[in-house]
Amino acid sequence: MYAYVRNSPLRFIDFFGMYTCDGTRAFCARVEAAYEQIQKAAAAAQKGSDQQMQLNKVLKFLGKRVR
Repeated sequence: MYAYVRNSPLRFIDFFGMYTCDGTRAFCARVEAAYEQIQKAAAAAQKGSDQQMQLNKVLKFLGKRVR
């Protein structure tokens, strides 16, 4: 339930919407590649379009990966 703070919401806080990838290196690389593709698609979409807004919502939901 509190995976974003490693199941310790009293000890860890996710102030900035960042996450760590606890999977294998291959899995984390695929997640990172998908995130980057979404960023590129959002940048290429027409400014202010529905598509761009939806892609930005996905990026906001995912947060930024902490390396």
